[in-house]
Amino acid sequence: MNTLTRIAMRAMQVASSTAFAVGGACMVAMMVHIFADVLLRGLFSMPLTGTLEIVSSYYMVAVSFMPLAALELSRDLVFVEVFTQRMSLRRRRAMDAFARLLSLLAMGLIALSAGQYALKQTKRGEFMDVVYFDLPIWPTRWIAAVGFGLAAFAAIAVFIRTLRDRLHGASEPAPEQSAIGPDHGAVD
Repeated sequence: MNTLTRIAMRAMQVASSTAFAVGGACMVAMMVHIFADVLLRGLFSMPLTGTLEIVSSYYMVAVSFMPLAALELSRDLVFVEVFTQRMSLRRRRAMDAFARLLSLLAMGLIALSAGQYALKQTKRGEFMDVVYFDLPIWPTRWIAAVGFGLAAFAAIAVFIRTLRDRLHGASEPAPEQSAIGPDHGAVD
């Protein structure tokens, strides 16, 4: 692998790990926010205004979309082998490359569409009416665009890696160092 490819792969791993960490931090923030709301509601009859809206519009969006690139790089997305397990190695390789290409195209198109929608909502200044204030939700539209954009770049890296493994005659794809931690998702 040449130096430029190594640098690009390392940058992708850093970006996907960072996005994964942001998703994890949002998960923790969501739990703390909900806990505080339940505690204040139960003890003092003073719920935090906008908890439902903030959780569903901010935290859950980040938790759902930010980890996609790390999951793609680590090959931890759902992969069903019911129809391919009895195929020859050559056909499985071809099917794997085809599936990775479809994944790349799908994530790229979703990222493009999400980016266009985010731009539209940003210009519009989209907000949600909460009881005592307006909650701007246009920034959260960019989370999906960034998450799928990073996942599309990760899919490109995985597709190139898949083709490289096939061209160099690797019998099976080499185990990957996960972008989200050592041996994450490894099944023996």
